[in-house]
Amino acid sequence: MKKQINGWWEAITLSLLGIATFVGAWDNHLILTATGIIGIIWILHLNLSNEIDELKRRKK
Repeated sequence: MKKQINGWWEAITLSLLGIATFVGAWDNHLILTATGIIGIIWILHLNLSNEIDELKRRKK
């Protein structure tokens, strides 16, 4: 259940960051665009590192 809740929060956060990135790019707000892109990359990085750790644990 906890993983499902984390998935929902991740999806909502990615959606909001995507909207912020789009709005920032549309209105030429560099800070908003950069924050959105950095946030998306950071969340995807955390998700990927968690998946790699989980695969390493399963392998042992």
